[in-house]
Amino acid sequence: IIEGIVVNHLGAGIAQAAVRIEAIDAPEDAPPLAVGTTSRSGDIKVRLPAPLQATVRVRIQKEGFATFVQELDLTDESPPWIDATLVGAATLAGQVRDRLLGRPVPGARVICSNGGQDFEALTDAQGRFSFNTLSHGPATLTASAKGFGTQRETLLVRSDQARADIQLGPERIVELKIITDDERPAPDVRVEGFVEPGGEYLTAKTGPDGRITLHGLSAEAQAVHLRLNGPRYIHMPDYDVRLPLKKATEPAADRPATLPAVRRELIVHVAGRVRGLVTEGPTGEPIVGVRVIAGREFAGNAPMTWTALDGSYELTGLPPGVNVISYQHTRFATVIREVHLDQDQTATLNVDLHPGLILAGRVVDSAGKPVEQVFITAHDWQGYSTLGLRGITDKEGAFSFSNAPPGEIEFVFVKPGYGEPLLQTLTAGRSDHRVELKLQNPGPGRRSLSRLEIGKPVPDLTLIDTSGKTWKLSELRGRFVFLDCWATWCGPCLGEIDNVKALYTATKDRTDFVLIGISLDSDRDELHRVTQERNMPWPQIFGEKSGAREAFETLSGVGIPYTCLIGPDGKVLAVELRGPGLAGQVQQIIVKTRASRPADG
Repeated sequence: IIEGIVVNHLGAGIAQAAVRIEAIDAPEDAPPLAVGTTSRSGDIKVRLPAPLQATVRVRIQKEGFATFVQELDLTDESPPWIDATLVGAATLAGQVRDRLLGRPVPGARVICSNGGQDFEALTDAQGRFSFNTLSHGPATLTASAKGFGTQRETLLVRSDQARADIQLGPERIVELKIITDDERPAPDVRVEGFVEPGGEYLTAKTGPDGRITLHGLSAEAQAVHLRLNGPRYIHMPDYDVRLPLKKATEPAADRPATLPAVRRELIVHVAGRVRGLVTEGPTGEPIVGVRVIAGREFAGNAPMTWTALDGSYELTGLPPGVNVISYQHTRFATVIREVHLDQDQTATLNVDLHPGLILAGRVVDSAGKPVEQVFITAHDWQGYSTLGLRGITDKEGAFSFSNAPPGEIEFVFVKPGYGEPLLQTLTAGRSDHRVELKLQNPGPGRRSLSRLEIGKPVPDLTLIDTSGKTWKLSELRGRFVFLDCWATWCGPCLGEIDNVKALYTATKDRTDFVLIGISLDSDRDELHRVTQERNMPWPQIFGEKSGAREAFETLSGVGIPYTCLIGPDGKVLAVELRGPGLAGQVQQIIVKTRASRPADG
């Protein structure tokens, strides 16, 4: 028996792929030794008609993918195993031309986003480009060149040979001068922006004179939303600066159309910073991986850093005045300090972490029976909500924290079907806490588990999926983004997978829609197993520094499953969408949003 698995580049299993086992010297049209078909999760299990001590050829084919061929040695004593990753079979070619003169544009940078991957190419002397190994389905082409406005084209790749030509028009001139509070030039300011409409992402950094020119803005751009950051300046989490752009002048008989230049002066505020060492109290040894975060309440876009191997850290972008700094680590009790900073001041704050106290108990229902899979999160301790304590009850309804700080802590207990979130104060150092949840239907008026308000912008999040690809919400402007916070240990989350899969199936061919899973798992192998068995091909954000935890705490911070639908303008359209009608709900919201904002996309 020959076994194995067939996956795509995201690691998702490919179902119904044809598997042929051939003699190593047989022509391609010769009868195979054995054939098979992959299961729903991409698993291979092919039985040879008789034992064979030889090297064979394995050929795997699936429509839309390039044929996979591999030699397999059956004389090896280990069980024969095939680990196949299929790549797309499509080729996309085209040409980039100057819209006004009709000439080819050599050296243009073309990025193709397809199937969760980004491919890049430079045009040749004739402005030509091509991409291979693309998957059938939506593809987005973004073309840019010096002196031209960036252009984005979307299409559906329906065959193995596709074509798309792009025309570039002249770019707008946008020159900025960034100064500090005392009217001095502000060097090393990172300027980020997204274009309205379209959502193209821009970034650049000021020089010693504080000046910068934004490149790639097209004639169709109506405004640019900016945020300004740098190690010396107060952290600007959102794109609060809107720069309107004047419309192009109409052409006349004696002159062509022109794009009015934009020149603006913007101010950044000089910040303070905190640096120091985090060590283990009893031994004085440095602690690596401590999360250092500013703020009395958690926000995923708050100034944040992690301690290095020697326990050192530096937290920048802090405003003058009193700053609350939290030091979080799974093996130690969280320490919270307050420090007063002046403008441009660097304060030193060394911190010792100590083992925490036990805090444990059980969650039961009104009849005293244990309630499993209750999501528990620390809500308040001495006026702060940045402890970072989270857990879930087991089959016996038990929960336990070994790193609680001393004193009373207010926790939130959440489980679907048990009404509104329950707030209850527990005391560290005790292991006999008893929490009672009452079974009831939440009803349409239940309290939302969201930290975000409908219509408000979502803070920019940076997410890294299991394939290593980075997703920035700011770079997804112009598209609908559906975020699904879940975990393999969460029963209600597992019950929602089929509904999320239905949404993926309904939207996978849309070029204006992205579905991303935010996994709160700690076991990578278990996450991989579940996503394979349940055939979940969309990207999953997982890991300590992937941004998964920060995203969850920004969006909800209370309970899962939790979903959030973000519009093309980066604002919240809906939260906590779930159930058998999920796909229909989302599509109705998209249609309604498109109808009210015809300029989007």
